[in-house]
Amino acid sequence: MALCISRLWWCLLLVYVEFEVVFSDTDPGDAEALRALKDQWRNTPPSWGRSNDPCSWEGVTCSSSRIVSLALNTNNLTGEIPSSLGLLSKLYWLDLAENHLTGSIPVSSDTKPGLDQLKHAKHLLSGNPVCATALAHTAYCRVQQQTSKAYSTSLTSCGSKLCPSDQKLSPQTCDCAYPYEGTLYFRAPSFRELSNINVWHSLEMSLWVKLGLTPGSVSLQNPFFNTDDYLQVYLQLFPSKSKHFNRSEIQMMGFYLSNQTYKPPAGFGPYFFIATPYVFSDGHGGASIGVGTVVGIATASTILVIMLIGLLLYAVRQKKRAEKAIGLSRPFASWASSGKEGGGAPQLKGARWFSYDELKKCTSNFSDDNQIGSVAIKRAQQASRQGGHEFKTEIELLSRVHHKNLVGLVGFCFEQGEQMLVYEFMPNGTLRDSLTGEYLDH
Repeated sequence: MALCISRLWWCLLLVYVEFEVVFSDTDPGDAEALRALKDQWRNTPPSWGRSNDPCSWEGVTCSSSRIVSLALNTNNLTGEIPSSLGLLSKLYWLDLAENHLTGSIPVSSDTKPGLDQLKHAKHLLSGNPVCATALAHTAYCRVQQQTSKAYSTSLTSCGSKLCPSDQKLSPQTCDCAYPYEGTLYFRAPSFRELSNINVWHSLEMSLWVKLGLTPGSVSLQNPFFNTDDYLQVYLQLFPSKSKHFNRSEIQMMGFYLSNQTYKPPAGFGPYFFIATPYVFSDGHGGASIGVGTVVGIATASTILVIMLIGLLLYAVRQKKRAEKAIGLSRPFASWASSGKEGGGAPQLKGARWFSYDELKKCTSNFSDDNQIGSVAIKRAQQASRQGGHEFKTEIELLSRVHHKNLVGLVGFCFEQGEQMLVYEFMPNGTLRDSLTGEYLDH
C-alpha cells in the first residue's frame, strides 16, 4: 500500500512539473524571445531562474499576456543584444541602461524583425559598450536629460498635428481621439521632484497595464502640488481601437480608479480620482442611456408593477382567509374581556355554536320553505338586533332554562353581523299561533 502511494505521489509530481513547463501566461512568441535573452545574458535577476513564465520575472511587465516593458537598467548584464528582441512586437518600454551589453542594435530584415520596427517605443541603452560605437548619437543611446521642468507625457513624435477642440492627441498612435479624462490627487507621495522621467514612466506603465490598455495610451499632464499639498496630475486614457471608449470600458476604468482598486507604484501613496464626464459616440454624456436600455427598463418596470399588484391581491386574499380561519377558531373573540384571552365564550348548558356558512347552507340561504330536521332558526331583524354583550347574556340564560312546556335552545350563531338562535322544531306552531289561530290558517 505504501509503495502504491509513493508511486502515485511521484506520478503527480511529474505531471505537475510537465504542466509547469508547458503552461505559461505569456504569449508563446514573447516567451521564446525572453528565454533567448535568459540563455544569452549573464547576471539576469534571480527570479528568472525560479519560473518558466517570463511575465512573472523581475523587470518584465505584461499586458494581456504580451510583454510591454523590460526595465533591466543597472543589473550588470553582460552579453550581446540578440535579434530576438525584435520579436517583442508589443514592447513599448525598453530600459537596458548602465549594463555591459555589446553587439549591435537588431535591425529588421526580410527574414527577422528588429527594434527599429517598434513604432512609438522608447529605448534606453545608454551606458552600454554598444553605445560607444557609431550608435552613440542615435535615439537608442541618447541619455535622458533630467530638467527642472515638471514632467508631461511627450507628444514630440506626433509633430505639429492638431486635433478638433473636443478631441485630444493620443501619444500612442498620434491620432485624434476622445480620452477618458480626470484628475488624480496623491495625498502623500514620498517625493517632491516632479521632473524625474523614470518615476512618471512607471506610473504611465502601471496605469495601462493594470487597466488593460494598450502600451503608450496614457498621458500625464502638468503635475503640481496644490494648496492642500496634494500632488495633482491630469490624466488622459486613450482608446486603441476607435475614437471612443464604450460604456463598459468607461465603467470599468471609473470603478478601478474611483474605488481605488487600482494601486499606483510605490512612492505615490494613497490617492483619489475625480473624472470628467465622458461623451460617447452617440453624442450623449455618461449619464444618458440608449433607446434599447430605456425600452428594457420600461418593460422590466411594467412586469415588476404587475407582479407587485398580483402579490398585493394575493396578500389581501390570504389575509381574508386568515381572518376567516381565526373567526372560525375563535367565534367569540368580540366578547373577549379586556386584557383576557380565551375569546369570551358564553357559558352554555347543552347548546352549541353554529357558523354562519353552516346555517346558510342548511337553510338554502335562509329560505322559509326549507326545514332542517328537528330544529328551527330564529334570525334577528336588522332593527331588533341587540348588542353583543346583551345577546351573550340572552343565550346564556336561554341555555339554562329547561321545562317540558318550553322549547329548548339547541344553539346560536353570532357571526358576520348576524344574531341567530336555533331552537327545537315545533311542528304544531307556537303558543301564540294556537291562541291567535294563525297556525290553523296554514
